Amino acid sequence: MRNWFAQARQEWIAETLQVFGFINREHLQRKFGISQPQASADLTAFQRESHNAMRYDTSRKCYVAISGNQRGSLAWQPKGKAKKPL
Repeated sequence: MRNWFAQARQEWIAETLQVFGFINREHLQRKFGISQPQASADLTAFQRESHNAMRYDTSRKCYVAISGNQRGSLAWQPKGKAKKPL
């Protein structure tokens, strides 16, 4: 079971990908005051649970939403929350 803080970070990752289309470790570190290893772990957990909602872009050095998953259409939903009807 994930704690509230970890869940909040996962939700924020999804929201950031929806709004901006990309995210990196530094975003998480600044927003939540967490260490670089924790930010990496959060992004890895999100990627594992999101079923390919993002990929790492080596040239930009950030995670980017996979085409079709950005700006409001990200398929990832936090566990325990139902999707809202469109």
